[in-house]
Formats: sequence, C-alpha cells, structure tokens
Amino acid sequence: MPFSGLDNFVKTLDSKGQLVRIKEFVDPIYEIAEVTDRVCKQQGGGKALLFENTGKPFPVLINAFGSDERIALALGVFNLDDTAAKIEELFKHLTHPRHSLTSKL
Repeated sequence: MPFSGLDNFVKTLDSKGQLVRIKEFVDPIYEIAEVTDRVCKQQGGGKALLFENTGKPFPVLINAFGSDERIALALGVFNLDDTAAKIEELFKHLTHPRHSLTSKL
C-alpha cells in the first residue's frame, strides 16, 4: 500500500510491532549512533527506532528500511521479489518513445 507521508509509514510500523519509540533524551551525535549500531546488528536487522527527544525540534527515525519486510512494506509489495516486476514495468514505461503532436500528423 502506498503511503501518503512518512507519518503514515511510521504509524504502520508502530501498529505492526516494527517500531521502538524512545522517549528518553538521547544525544543525537553520540548516543543515537551507538543504539542504532546495536539494534542493526540483531538478527533480521532489528526494529525501526524513533528517537522522540533529541533536543531538536523534530524526532529522528532510524533503521526504517533495515529489514526486507519493512522495505517491502514501504514499496507496497508482499515481498521484494515483487519489486523486480514493478521496476521492469517502470523501465518499459520510461523507454517507450514519446509521441509529440508533430509525429502524429
């Protein structure tokens, strides 16, 4: 399913149990990198992380596409093999010669 924005994607990750919300203050320079490194090394790529309190006016989303399941979800396919067909379809569309008004006359 296509998402109308990142906020909808985050809500979907949350509802599927694929997101960890971190509400405690985390230093955006030193601590986010350490936490992310540990999570990404987990089997399956770990969960997506949403750091909600970084001392900045916006949250930080990390590892949103860190698993095949989340990549497929973001692309709106059931599995990543389905993306090959979508990419092939896109390239066919892009490589068709465009018809101009003068070529139709």
